[in-house]
Amino acid sequence: MLRIFRFGCALLITAATASKTSAETFVSFTNISDRLNFRTKGDFHGAAWLDYDRDGKQDLFVTNGPSHSYPPALYHNLGEGTFANVTVPAGLAEFSRLSGVVTGDLDNDGYEDILLSGDSSRIFVNNNSSVRVLRNQGNGTFANVSADAGIT
Repeated sequence: MLRIFRFGCALLITAATASKTSAETFVSFTNISDRLNFRTKGDFHGAAWLDYDRDGKQDLFVTNGPSHSYPPALYHNLGEGTFANVTVPAGLAEFSRLSGVVTGDLDNDGYEDILLSGDSSRIFVNNNSSVRVLRNQGNGTFANVSADAGIT
């Protein structure tokens, strides 16, 4: 059984198996992150499930922490028990030092948008805001619409 757990800042993806001996049940966990193709640098500080391409499968967006200059990661659910990193083609590789992420359809177009937060002194060059609003363009990419949303 595939389980995904979030403990504070840690994301743990495991496969659980149960075995019975006498009257006791033992559960063991196996890290299957590599099998699912979850490979990223940094720490998992924030995570959000979203269906960014409206294909009916939940995709995963992960931030890599305010102390790391690594970009976040958007993993596209391939529907066969694996995920593909689509951060670069989605236009999300320019962001770094993120700690939080929230998703939702901000403009009611049916596509989930992303709100990012992080360390304003390092996250966004030449800008004092620690928040970014990214509009889902509906074609697999995101556009930074923070200024249009009044966030400067």
